[in-house]
Amino acid sequence: MTSPEATRWSIDATTGGIVWNVADAENPANILPHADHVEMSGRRVSVIVRYRIDAQRRLFVERDIFFPQLRVRDNDVRGYLRRVYDDRLILPRFRIGSDEWFPSRTPIDRVTLDGVLKFYYVPHKGVSVCRCIAPSPKRNGFVEDWQFTCDETTSKNITQMRRGFRDEDDGLGLTINIRVGGFGDLDASRMLQEVAAGTTKRWSMVFQADDIRDDQAIRELLTRKHIQESENLTAGLQEELAEAGPRRERERIAPEQAGEQVTERSDFARRIQSDSAHISFICPDPELNRLFSFAKLRAAESLFDTEIMGLVHSPGGGNFYCGIWANDQCEYANPFFAFLNDADANEASVNAYRHYAKHMKPDYAPVPTSFEMGGTMPYHAGGDRGDAAMIASGLSRYLLVRGERDLAVELYPMLRWCNEYNRRKTDARGVILSDSDELEGRFSTGDANLSTATLAYDGYRMSAHVARELGHDTEAADWNARADALATAIEAHFGATVEGFVTYRYHDGNDVLRSWICLPLVFGLAEDSRKTGTLDALFSPRLWTPDGLATQAGETTFWDRSTLYGLRGAFIAGATESAYERLLTYSRRRLLGDHVPYPVEAYPENAQAHLSAESALYCRVFLEGLLGLHPTGFDSFTLTPRLPKAWNEYNIRFTAFGGRDISIQIMRKKGQVEVSVTVPDANGAYSYSGSGTEERTHTIRLQSVL
Repeated sequence: MTSPEATRWSIDATTGGIVWNVADAENPANILPHADHVEMSGRRVSVIVRYRIDAQRRLFVERDIFFPQLRVRDNDVRGYLRRVYDDRLILPRFRIGSDEWFPSRTPIDRVTLDGVLKFYYVPHKGVSVCRCIAPSPKRNGFVEDWQFTCDETTSKNITQMRRGFRDEDDGLGLTINIRVGGFGDLDASRMLQEVAAGTTKRWSMVFQADDIRDDQAIRELLTRKHIQESENLTAGLQEELAEAGPRRERERIAPEQAGEQVTERSDFARRIQSDSAHISFICPDPELNRLFSFAKLRAAESLFDTEIMGLVHSPGGGNFYCGIWANDQCEYANPFFAFLNDADANEASVNAYRHYAKHMKPDYAPVPTSFEMGGTMPYHAGGDRGDAAMIASGLSRYLLVRGERDLAVELYPMLRWCNEYNRRKTDARGVILSDSDELEGRFSTGDANLSTATLAYDGYRMSAHVARELGHDTEAADWNARADALATAIEAHFGATVEGFVTYRYHDGNDVLRSWICLPLVFGLAEDSRKTGTLDALFSPRLWTPDGLATQAGETTFWDRSTLYGLRGAFIAGATESAYERLLTYSRRRLLGDHVPYPVEAYPENAQAHLSAESALYCRVFLEGLLGLHPTGFDSFTLTPRLPKAWNEYNIRFTAFGGRDISIQIMRKKGQVEVSVTVPDANGAYSYSGSGTEERTHTIRLQSVL
């Protein structure tokens, strides 16, 4: 472990979250004023909370709220309801005893984040005030919960003095009703409450919206959905009409339910972060443990209900809701969800693959980049980005780790389609043609790029494992042969000396280092001097920056996704110490620095948004990189674990490969790396133990364990 520099935030030993002690004048990193933003999501709402604390420690909050299911513009992939409310418009005032208490004038003592964002004000005459911000897990809104706690010697009357308001917007088909309040719905007896010594009382402010105002509006909306033969509603319409009211009530948050929403959010965050059933990673570095847990939460929370696709995972970030993407979902997030053991995340993963399958046509036209606005808008961005290669790589890995044969049989035709598509896109040079890559033309890609080629290679190789498991041995052999041929073509076409490094060019004519040269390391394609040269290039000042990999040498632009692939690839390639040192530095910056607490999308684009799938990629650094886990079947995998010199052991536990509870311990003993794998079953337990150098690959077969 290296000696950390001072950071603004620290790990909160009490809650397991992180804390910023704003009043700590001794911390050299605690520079004011300071501003940051964080995203939190539920099934029907996402909010980006932008907060600023000035030199006098006064807080100002802006809430950027997205209601993804509520559409205000047609034929617009960003046409969902969005509202921005800041403290100039919405900030309650209170009376504590006989004193007026203004949040905007009161200094902040500390800020905590553990899945719920909490601001703690300096106490006022024995009364502590905590302002909690959390999305509802499943309803159309989010909550600001004001908690007043009297110390053991103080009792006060607390009066809330400002009410909420209502707003409207023109939606598609109906007027959207927006309510900001909860306070405004309270009767006089609840506006004034006595807080006894040693107790807490709460006042909650709710931000919510729906597209149904009254029964007549419901009738008009549902009538438009049906072809009517008469003035009377059909029996089916009457049933929908009867259900619409209860649905509205289920989705709304009543004032008395606001506190419950905060509790539900806290419980969800605690379960995903702390319950070992949802994959656990424990190592000697608390920063890595903590960011791993936070990343699980950000990956798992960004799930949204849609009418057409069902439950889906979406990136978020202020731009991407109620939609699926070939890279973010099919390639990045879903393979991680196979390890997470969360039913909702797995449902969303399968829904994404199933929806893409519907658009894989016999003419092998390119699949859309994404399906947005609840699946109603297929969208092509940047032409063919190599989307079939992305899907083949991600889906094959997902199916192997899930280890569910029936699901693999259902989705196997997708692998056939993607691999055949890639075969048809193979040119005379043996590489895969595509119009762009996941950056959709932001940087040059030529007519064939390294990203598409390596993902297609991985798709072939991993699909062959799935094929063999399903008894398609001829197809498995064919796909392995294609992978071999593509590996040769990648070396011949992309292998090059760039800026003095023996590495890869990103495309024909490219003479500047690019971050995606890491991909051959990830998929085991780089060997000998090419591997060494690529590692040297990645970690050179030309590419490596304080925020990870620059997208292109000499540029300030960075995208965390390539950094996270790069770290995974460096571990796989055996550069343990270099990868560990940079992983730890990166993790401290993302967890405890000036923009916390998750991996980000990019800079300068989109203000380093907390895109959800990047958090999944962070977790995969540990599973596939550090641990070196490589699935080879529905009940088999290999491990090539790396053990940094600063550690003597680490532990990973997950549920996968047919629902098995798998515990893995990596230890240093007598100069060797010892691997222990334990899988309990009804008849006892499967166990494996082996030792060797870091270069040893351990084969795990679980056929007898269920």
